[in-house]
Amino acid sequence: NNNNNNNIRSDGIKNKFLDLLKEFESDETIANVTKEFNMEGKPGDWELVMQSVLKWLPQSSRSLKILRLCHQNIILTAMFHLKNLISIQTRDVRTKEGWQISILILQEIAVVTHTRREQSLAISGEDEFFWFEWQLMMIVDKHFNDIETARLKITTVGFNEKTNQQTKDKLNKILCGGNLQLI
Repeated sequence: NNNNNNNIRSDGIKNKFLDLLKEFESDETIANVTKEFNMEGKPGDWELVMQSVLKWLPQSSRSLKILRLCHQNIILTAMFHLKNLISIQTRDVRTKEGWQISILILQEIAVVTHTRREQSLAISGEDEFFWFEWQLMMIVDKHFNDIETARLKITTVGFNEKTNQQTKDKLNKILCGGNLQLI
């Protein structure tokens, strides 16, 4: 069952990647990338697969410039600032809600948004359980050369039914009820 979920996720990633290429790349480039994906089969290690796939994109490719904003290293700096600013120890959530990336291509700009979910540490009891989502949004110029704006924001805070009121009050105060603009 877990293997089936990984195959579905892999197909979804591949399809989203190809959708992005269709926005900017030639039919020949898309065909070469598709062929490379098919040779790799069902990827187990996306880093290795992407190394072989990305060789088909020139350094000036708009798709490649957008993809450079869609990896874990981009959010590490945001996560560092977030943890220092709110002074709450958390762990990442390892579900489909744990990390999502959206890409919006407009005529003059592109918007890349990372949404991450964090939750209380495992050592916290159920009466202290909480989670929150945060977003890093980057607006890139029409040539995809420069990030014009970046925003780091906590967007949602949540609790389970056993979370005590003191914990809820404390975290809602620190996280502004899930509406905290950090950068």
